Parts: sequence; structure tokens; C-alpha cells
Amino acid sequence: MSIKFGVSFYSYQAAYAAGKMTVEDCIKALSDLPGADGIEILTARTPHPPVSYPYPTEKELAYWFELMDRFGTKPVAFDSEIRGKEFMKYLTNPDRETYDTQMKALKDDIDFTAALGCTIMRAPNLFGIYSEVIEDSLGYAESKNVSICMEVHAPLLLKGPFVTSYIEMIERTGTKFAGIVPDLAIFTKKINQPLIDKALRDGAEQEIVDEIQRTFAENRGRDLSDFAEEIKAKTTNEATLSVLNAGLRLPWNDPEELRDFARYIKHVHGKFYHMTEDCVDEGIACEEVYKVLKDIGFDGYICSEFEGQRYYPEDNMVDEVEQVRRHHVQMHRCLD
Repeated sequence: MSIKFGVSFYSYQAAYAAGKMTVEDCIKALSDLPGADGIEILTARTPHPPVSYPYPTEKELAYWFELMDRFGTKPVAFDSEIRGKEFMKYLTNPDRETYDTQMKALKDDIDFTAALGCTIMRAPNLFGIYSEVIEDSLGYAESKNVSICMEVHAPLLLKGPFVTSYIEMIERTGTKFAGIVPDLAIFTKKINQPLIDKALRDGAEQEIVDEIQRTFAENRGRDLSDFAEEIKAKTTNEATLSVLNAGLRLPWNDPEELRDFARYIKHVHGKFYHMTEDCVDEGIACEEVYKVLKDIGFDGYICSEFEGQRYYPEDNMVDEVEQVRRHHVQMHRCLD
């Protein structure tokens, strides 16, 4: 068995929002990628399945699976982020009524995941705080052959308290229907170039931006709060400080730490912000991550998740399809 390849349709959000791509176009773009067939989908802001959420009709589902057959693609994961704010209600008012409301919302999303043919459901990012609701739904998830997975997203640490509490829940229950989804942004080695380019267009100071970029690249994982205060004493330029703040939000997890989580990794978000013409990601330690995933025998999907489009001006939008293609070239170069 080997690692499989797919695309999160989050990657095509700008073209979709501008009416330049339809959901069918997104599926075709994926099918054109050599060796890729997995689709990861959301319901909000991005290309979403052509079905009603959260209660799709039989006719809608028939069309969805007709598209899968036509293009030789496979539904892999559903991202349940739309429910995140609803779950916050349970934090502030954890009574029986809100518990029941959240249980129903979660079961609706499990049903939706299964109806689309996915076996992975990414839980809202606030996960771990309301593990009671998640834990009590595991039996239902198992009955639907759906694994509820916590996304380990920036600024989380693999060995931080949120992931630790989730792993403890998995161990305590003995479930095989929960796991984690590492997002490659937690392995960021330098501030991404499109963000810096946008800041400079907005009037950031080149010399200070260069200092920020250099300092973060040379001090991955270290406490840079003193450095941050030094920069704030130098400038009040908002565009410059946006680069600093971006750096402060970047976590650094050693890719080798993935070895300790091998049995819990169900799916991987292949986050990236920019691929060079040579098909290299200079901002994320992808090659190190891919080596570890290969070593530990991971055989799930890595779904490319392009998130750099937000840093481009609307009148000069990046070619998302080409960026994803380059990302797949790099993945195959490292993993085949």
C-alpha cells in the first residue's frame, strides 16, 4: 500500500467565487492530475458538492456519484468547519439543551459525510474543548464508517495540550474511528512569499521585512517575543507589522515528531502558499514531512490545499489550477 493523492477544493476557491470554475471544472482539474483521485470538500466559501447541506436529496446524490464515475474520482474527506460557531454555544452554556443541539448537528454532519461517500470528517478547529460531544458520537460515527478527525492546524503543536487531550480520548475509548489530520502549515520554515509581497504592495518597509523574515527563518520554534518588541519599537507601519504578526502565529513542529503519531494520522492537508516554477515549496518543510510519512507507512490521502490566493490582488489572481499541479509534481518527486 502507498500514499494516495487528492485535492481539497479549498484550493480553487478564487476561481470558483469569480465564476471562472464550476464544481465540475474542479473535479476535472483533479482528474487531470497524474495519479490523483481524492476529493476533499467543504460547504462554505469554496467549491462545494452540488447537493443540499445538510440534507441532500436522492437526485442530488445520484448526480454527485455520476460525476465521480465520469471523472474517475473519489470522495475522501468532508470538512465540517461550518459548525464551529455553533459548537461555541456549548462552551458558554453546557446544559442538556445545548448538548442535544450539538449532538444533532454533529450527527447531521456525520450523515452528510457518509452520504457523499467520504470516510473522513474533519471536525471543527475548536475540537478538544468539547470532547464530550465528540466522544459520545463515536459509536454513531462507527455505524456510518466515518472517522472524526481533529485537524492539527497552525498555531497548534503536535505535542501541545489540544492534540494531547484528543489522543487521550482515542486511547481511553479504544476507538478506531477518530484520528488527526496534520496540516502542513505546522511545519512552516519561513513566512510565505505571497504574504510578504502583499505587505510590500501595501507599503511595508523592505529593510524591516527582510529582518523579520531572516530572524524567523533562522530561529524556528524559539520564543521571539523580545524580537517582536524590538520591531514594534522601530515601526508602527501596519503593513510591516502584519508580517511580524504572521511570523508570530507560525508554529514549528519538527517533522520527525510525526513518527510518534503514526497510528493516529488518518489524512493529511497538503497546505501550501506558493509553488515556484520549478515545483518547489520554499516556505514549508514538505520534503522532510513526506519522508517521514513514507517511512511510517502512511497510506491515506494527502490532499493539496492551496491557500495563497488570498494574498494576490483581484485583478492579477494566481492560477490556482497550475499551483496545484506544481504541488503534485513535488509530491510525486518525493514519494514515488
